[in-house]
Formats: sequence, structure tokens, C-alpha cells
Amino acid sequence: MNKFIKKTTTKKTVKKTTVKKEAPVKVETVEVIKKGTQEFIECPRCGWIHSGDTVRCRFCGKKLQG
Repeated sequence: MNKFIKKTTTKKTVKKTTVKKEAPVKVETVEVIKKGTQEFIECPRCGWIHSGDTVRCRFCGKKLQG
């Protein structure tokens, strides 16, 4: 019995469950650019170019070196 309209309900609800599939792991590589004797690293997330000894991107915070 429905408590709001005082009629019996005829529709039965069935709860559906879904199984989540694991997304493939995306490996981001850091591109090293050499110009003369200097090395630069391009951030895989935002594309900014940093000096070779930089650990984190100063714009987006992405870790650049393993």
C-alpha cells in the first residue's frame, strides 16, 4: 500500500548492479629536450618546459622526475 495515495502498488522495482571495469593504466613519459649542452624537460600535463634539474612543474605541480 502506498502511504501517500492509499492505493496498492503494482510496479515492482528491481535494483540493478553493475561491475566496474578497471581503466587501462596510462603511463606518462617525460620528454627531455637537448639544446647544445643544456637539457630541458617538458611537463606531460601542461606542456611547460623546465630546466633539466627540476623535480616538479612549477605551474601545475606534476612530478617530472621518477
